[in-house]
Amino acid sequence: MIFKDRLKEIRELNNITQKELSKKINASQSKVAMWETGKRDPNSDDIILLANMFNISADYLLGISNNNKYSINKITPTIPSLTVNETELLELFRNITNEREQCKLIGRIQEIIKQMTDDFKPNNAQSTSSKKNVG
Repeated sequence: MIFKDRLKEIRELNNITQKELSKKINASQSKVAMWETGKRDPNSDDIILLANMFNISADYLLGISNNNKYSINKITPTIPSLTVNETELLELFRNITNEREQCKLIGRIQEIIKQMTDDFKPNNAQSTSSKKNVG
């Protein structure tokens, strides 16, 4: 199995112990050890998490590709630069490590955005000429 060998190689190249890796990905050390010995296979979420953490492709981790870096030329044109506000929001979001809490936050943000866009729709706004002075 290639995954176990590649994970161990990447972890060691980054000078990270199994224990340190397990803390970074919020998993048990035994889970990481079982991955590296081939006794357990990671799920797709774990593969994505590891690929993002080490800035490598999931294809490389799984042995589909021998290229251990993302192709910058393929990714860069499709991802616009983040604004300062977007960067700040992303950093705040990344501080929430619990995936369930992240999903709750996404739902709440969607509700807020919907409410804000509804508030600014023309049919909800009254023009100043249609308002009457009551008094």
